[in-house]
Amino acid sequence: HLYTTDAAMAKRATVAATQAKIDSLRAPKSGNLLHELAGTVVTTSNDAREAYDVIDSQTVFVPKRTGWLVERTQQGPHRLALRLPKPASIGRIVLYAHGVRECDVEVLEEDKWRRASGVKPGDAGPCEIRFGAVTTSGVRLTVTEFEGDSFQVYEVEGYAQ
Repeated sequence: HLYTTDAAMAKRATVAATQAKIDSLRAPKSGNLLHELAGTVVTTSNDAREAYDVIDSQTVFVPKRTGWLVERTQQGPHRLALRLPKPASIGRIVLYAHGVRECDVEVLEEDKWRRASGVKPGDAGPCEIRFGAVTTSGVRLTVTEFEGDSFQVYEVEGYAQ
């Protein structure tokens, strides 16, 4: 509790209002099928503990603190797999990353990974990857080229269109 006689303090947000704002920011974006609340499961080729952050709607880049981080010293291939709880139609991926220069997007069809698209994202903002919509139970990102000592994927979203 905070008690004060300063009138300016009375205009500050309440804890409940602040929590409501945090909850709204963590909610899945409309149509995003690759979100933690949808039951998506994340695995990585390097067993990154923080990789689950890539499906939590937090698209703020914090160097070496959020999402999937891979250092150049780690052996490839560098893969991030997102498994859906049930098959869904996906035809667009939105990737928020830093340092990624080339990557492939694959979809899981009948227990086999199939390349859906290749992309050369930059650091200027989210990279939108479109391909023919497919019904899939998973999406996999394979980073084939990156810049500097490391790369970081801090959010991945998936949509039907």
